[in-house]
Amino acid sequence: MDLVQIQAFLVLCEELHFGRTAERLYRSQPRISRLIASLEAEIGGTLFERTNRKVNLTPLGADLEARWRPAYAELLTGYATAKRSARAAERRLRVGFTITTEGPALTRLLDAFSETHPDYVITLVEVSIMDPFAPLRNDEVDVVFIWAVVDDDDLAVGPILEQQDRVLAVARADPLARAESVSIEQLAERSLPSIAPFPKAMLDTFYPPFTPSGKAIRRTHVARTLHEALTLVARGLVVHPTVTSMASRLVRDDIVLVPIHDLPPIPLGLIWCPAHDNAHIRALLDTAR
Repeated sequence: MDLVQIQAFLVLCEELHFGRTAERLYRSQPRISRLIASLEAEIGGTLFERTNRKVNLTPLGADLEARWRPAYAELLTGYATAKRSARAAERRLRVGFTITTEGPALTRLLDAFSETHPDYVITLVEVSIMDPFAPLRNDEVDVVFIWAVVDDDDLAVGPILEQQDRVLAVARADPLARAESVSIEQLAERSLPSIAPFPKAMLDTFYPPFTPSGKAIRRTHVARTLHEALTLVARGLVVHPTVTSMASRLVRDDIVLVPIHDLPPIPLGLIWCPAHDNAHIRALLDTAR
């Protein structure tokens, strides 16, 4: 028995679905099945009843979950506490950012921080644009420099370091590419990418579900990365609301950025977990203010 088996068992207890368990743990479904089967073999009993349609805990499995879950939570808490204590002694600040938020504002902030805190070592970590807050919750970074559009109770926002105006990425052959600017109302006539799994508050800010007049804005053609979304734009299948900083990252001549004149700017700032508060975070927030 090892921690990987215990983790797979406890997540499967929550999901009662091998596929979803595999997704949460970033492993293949056959790997999860083998972990559970090996655990059952070691214990000598069946932990889950499996049918073609559902997975249920057996009484033995339910009893094991009740015993293991608090112990596993205590183990993780002790591990996280030890990591924070060790990091506090070494003065290391871990700053996350996404492919769309790295830029001059972040550079200015970190340069200013280094000037006033020369004894700190700054570690930069590029986080996934699709799930940017998982590293915060897992205590893998101290802060994330990202769009300050959050409605999660366990996260804190600010300070804001920049406001970015809105633009629409369209194919060069698109009639909108020749416009001086566009209105959000025009988006109801077009298709937008369906970005998944993007944080809902950010998705609704970048891709409003409705126009001010109440017209629905369609999200079609699933895109799992920024580059997938831009490829859909270049092919003329969707238009992509974004921000002005995209101009510095768009190294292609088949997409044009057109200003959106009636959407407010999007703030760019720091997000952190109050549950993981430490002296490193507070020092960076002071510099940002």
